[in-house]
Amino acid sequence: MGQSNISATSYQFKKIELTNHAGITWDIGDLIQSVEIVESVYTSTLTYEFSIVDAADFFNLVKISGNEKINFVLAKHNGEELEIFEKECYVVDIPLYSRQGNNTQIYKLSCVSKHGYLASIVRVSKKVNGSVVSIIKNLIEGDLDTPVANVSLTSAGNIKGIIPNMNINEAIDTLLERAYDELGYKFFVYETLFDGIRIESFKPMLERKVRGVYKKNALKTKEASNDIAGDPHAAAGFNEDKYNIIDLSSELGFSKLAAQNNGVYSSNTLEVDTSKKSYKNHLFKYNNKNIINTQSLYSSDIKFKNLELSEFGDTYFSIINKSSLLFDNEQNYNSTIAPMFGITNSIEENIQAMVHSMTVPGNPELSSGSIVDILLPKPIDPALENLSAIDAEHNIDRFMSGKYLVINNVHSFEKGVYKSTVRIVRDSTDVSLNENVPSKT
Repeated sequence: MGQSNISATSYQFKKIELTNHAGITWDIGDLIQSVEIVESVYTSTLTYEFSIVDAADFFNLVKISGNEKINFVLAKHNGEELEIFEKECYVVDIPLYSRQGNNTQIYKLSCVSKHGYLASIVRVSKKVNGSVVSIIKNLIEGDLDTPVANVSLTSAGNIKGIIPNMNINEAIDTLLERAYDELGYKFFVYETLFDGIRIESFKPMLERKVRGVYKKNALKTKEASNDIAGDPHAAAGFNEDKYNIIDLSSELGFSKLAAQNNGVYSSNTLEVDTSKKSYKNHLFKYNNKNIINTQSLYSSDIKFKNLELSEFGDTYFSIINKSSLLFDNEQNYNSTIAPMFGITNSIEENIQAMVHSMTVPGNPELSSGSIVDILLPKPIDPALENLSAIDAEHNIDRFMSGKYLVINNVHSFEKGVYKSTVRIVRDSTDVSLNENVPSKT
């Protein structure tokens, strides 16, 4: 698979090998019709799907039955040099099998990374003590024997407790519910095609350098020139293609009612200490603090019963049991959650207020946890479509354009073309809700 011409969508699989239950290895590159690799900040492992067209009865020759290992080497030019990515994964399902007449069988092999496979079957029962991030890192590197590529700031507060005979995935999910940094940003454990496993909160994601300015072909402006500091320039047109938006669709989470019911604008967390027979309320009120861009999508001018949404404190209500004396005054699993729960929940829910699904030329560096900048044109009169005849700077949709966080990337390889379909999100814009609003006539 692959193509020889170097373009923004070029790639080459230098090797795709399958090893069966007997330890015998075959080169299956010629059988592969397409490959899809999915990464997400919400998933601790990459998932893979290999689509195979088999006219040689390979399925029965190898006795494919699950648990097979697939190794592959992917080569992708970034505009300056050739990058090599080598991965190993294991078959967990065969979601499709069909016969095309008597001569051809078509099937798909669904796979996960080795640590993702082990995390579902390796169980642990152990005492834990320390920061949540360090505990998760020790589970991955110690119990799964897998290196962690990036670890962000230590999570706020230490915990002490017992992991009660959980598999690693269950243990990590339980710990992540209690992991946040000093600003209240939730932590994530995820794997990327580009550099492996990351454990980090939103904070280091948002501090990353912008991966590129993506634009629709029709938009030609100085800001869309892609002459970005540090970005490699190759043959003429490579970067122009590299940052082209092939397709874009949007989901706007502008329902303030849904946001309110999910605790974005206000909430009440009841901290119950059964050890001391006491309780405490932790009220959260939205403060217009944004994490992606500068201007909130929330307006305090809209009121019901003379109250803005942030003043309805009990719309979203939760109870957390602290049990402070459970470990002789030591911190336990729930000791640090209650005061920050409202903030953490609000940030996580609000981050998807503006969502786009964007298809662009394939790029392993455009990984989950990256920041991208997009420039979209305003809808304009067809008679003015020749943007060279007008001031293109004034035809940027500033409300929708700007910085977004990549939360997942579907890498698709088929017929010599590599595309990335990324889901990008944000909680804010760079345009005030009150900017250039027409006055009432």
